[in-house]
Amino acid sequence: MTTTTLVETSGVPVKHGRSLVLFLAKLLVAAGLLTWLFSSGRLDFSSLLKIHHWEYIWLAGGMLLLSMVLPVWRWHWLLQMQQLRMGWLTALRMTWLGYFATVFLPGAAGGDLAKAYTACRHQPKAKMRAVSTVFVDRAFGLHSLLFIGSVTGLHLLARGCTSRQANVIWLTIICLGIASAGLFLLLWRRSSRLALRLLPRRFQGALAASLESYRQARRQLLAIWLYSVLCNVSSVSSYILVAVALGGRANLTHTMAIPLVIVANSVPVSPGGLGVGETAGSQLFREFGLADGGLIVLLVRLGTIVFSVPGVIGILGRTDAKKTAVETCL
Repeated sequence: MTTTTLVETSGVPVKHGRSLVLFLAKLLVAAGLLTWLFSSGRLDFSSLLKIHHWEYIWLAGGMLLLSMVLPVWRWHWLLQMQQLRMGWLTALRMTWLGYFATVFLPGAAGGDLAKAYTACRHQPKAKMRAVSTVFVDRAFGLHSLLFIGSVTGLHLLARGCTSRQANVIWLTIICLGIASAGLFLLLWRRSSRLALRLLPRRFQGALAASLESYRQARRQLLAIWLYSVLCNVSSVSSYILVAVALGGRANLTHTMAIPLVIVANSVPVSPGGLGVGETAGSQLFREFGLADGGLIVLLVRLGTIVFSVPGVIGILGRTDAKKTAVETCL
């Protein structure tokens, strides 16, 4: 009995120690990438002195905030599709928890894990259906974003572009194809049944019922996807407006780089994708004629942090909700 107690007790600090080491390692990755960008001149803060039209910065902030609020309705719609009762303000609070957690968790998608965790706590009798709404919400967001990039890319291919630009365009189109195939296979009964067999039996029934609810609401799914395009237009606009504020001649061409930048920002190798998104932005925007790509991504990131942190404090309010936020981030 004593031995068991010692093993269980000693396991806690070991587990937390490994998590801390992993977090510090990912923080070093972010610091290394940002240092490289700065030393190579790809992240030039002197460009901030060129800002003369601050109205574009304020407008970019407004579009960024809009792009953070609009997805709340999309998720709330998905929750209703799964017959889960949740007030819009509660959905807003949990979405903002996800934004707040993204600052600390690896990759931008880390916020989805925090959001899924709080959704499970809110729906203890329908955990699998609640989790499915979070990841379907993310899937529709990314798919519609890649669609915007692919449409822009096809326009550029028809108009004429460099071979390097064409490579980026085809990469976006391939990513869209993979995402489309994934959504189709997930919603197609035969393929989803095969995929469900790979999961533990205790999850199979609940997830199968959840997928069936989506299949029975195909028109609503189409409407949600179209709404996702609107959400992403506001997100893309925030990047373009920041580029214009920095003195760049942003146009439709530069829209091509943004979807891949956002996807790269979701790669879980650093807290919140810090450094990864800036590196991808620096390279991709440069391919399409903008020199301050890293700074553009960094400014949008800082705007997201500014909006998310006070938003959590203001929306949660209650002590028990604050405890949930702390538990989520840890």
